[in-house]
Formats: sequence, structure tokens, C-alpha cells
Amino acid sequence: MHDVQRLQPITVACPDCDLLNHVPELAPGESASCSRCNATLSRNPKNSIERALALTFTALILFAVANTFPFLSFGMKGIVTHTTLASGIAGLFQERMYFLAAVVCFTTILVPTTILAGSLYLLLPLQMGRRLPGAEHVLRWLLKLGPWNMVEIFMLGIIVAAIKLHKMAALVPELAAWAFMLLVLSFAMLAATIEPRLLWERLEAAK
Repeated sequence: MHDVQRLQPITVACPDCDLLNHVPELAPGESASCSRCNATLSRNPKNSIERALALTFTALILFAVANTFPFLSFGMKGIVTHTTLASGIAGLFQERMYFLAAVVCFTTILVPTTILAGSLYLLLPLQMGRRLPGAEHVLRWLLKLGPWNMVEIFMLGIIVAAIKLHKMAALVPELAAWAFMLLVLSFAMLAATIEPRLLWERLEAAK
């Protein structure tokens, strides 16, 4: 049986210059570039499934911490207030910013939760050479939801807000804030580790 770690040869159009390129079989650690503009056409990262699974478990733990413990503490005139991610979204609802609250909840809570759950559903069986029912649909949804995972945008917004508010109140990042920063890094590494073409071929080869 063909080694599922090696990617089958294909013909693919370059995403940058649209030139048709024949991509040969790729061994783990190899990548192919366009013969005209040198853009990356395909890659086969080493231990992609194992690394992606480890990053998924890491992100899951960090996500749980970020949503459980206090995020920031505000100190003003001797009064200290602790906030969480959920309380921030609830505050937007209380201020009648319903659309903004829904967008923040969707992009920072619902989408990351779905991506992590879907990644576990997909990667854990693939690690054992198996596939669960509907795995191909889960992969399609993961690829569609990827651009909607905006934890890094939310983190950037928190930093900007903290810079503007630091003269009015004493802001102290709590455990959840540090976990969220590591979560942003984990999601970025997960996106860089997963190669969709490799996942499709592993699904086809799985029982």
C-alpha cells in the first residue's frame, strides 16, 4: 500500500501567477514551488497530524482557562473590578450593542470552540488510521470557518483599549489574558501545521 505520509503527484494552478505546474510526489518535509514565480504550491510537513493534534489539545486547555478565569482587573479609586470574556460580551449586550456583541461572541467563542472540537473529531481518529462518519464534511467546515477565527483581532483590540484606558484606571492582566495570548500563538501554529491536501489524502486512505 502506498505510504499515506507521501503526497500523490498532481497538476495544480499556481495561486499567484495561474501557471499549471506538475507537482511530483512529496515525501515528508518536502514542498513544491511554482516554476515561474516560486510561490508555494504544496507541502508535506513532517509529523503534521501528530503536531496538529498536540497543538489542538494545547489550544483546548488554553481556551478553557481563558474562558474560566478572570481576564483583566480594573482598579479605580480603590475599587477593583474583575472581568471575564463572557462578562465583556454581556456588557456589550447591556449597552444595547447587540450586533457587536453577537460578532464578538461568534468570532471569539463559537468559532474557536467549533474549530477545536472539529479538529479533535478529525485528527484523533486519523492518528490511528481511522475516520469517523462525516469526517469529510467536518474538514470542509473547518476550512470555511478558519478565516472567521479572530482571536488575534480580539487580543489586538484588548491591547489598544488597555493603552487608552491606562491613564484612567490601573489595568492588570489576569491568568485568562496570558492564556489567551498563548491561545493566539497556538491557533497560528495550528493553521501553519495543517496541510489540507494531506488531510484529504489521509481521509481517503483511512478505514
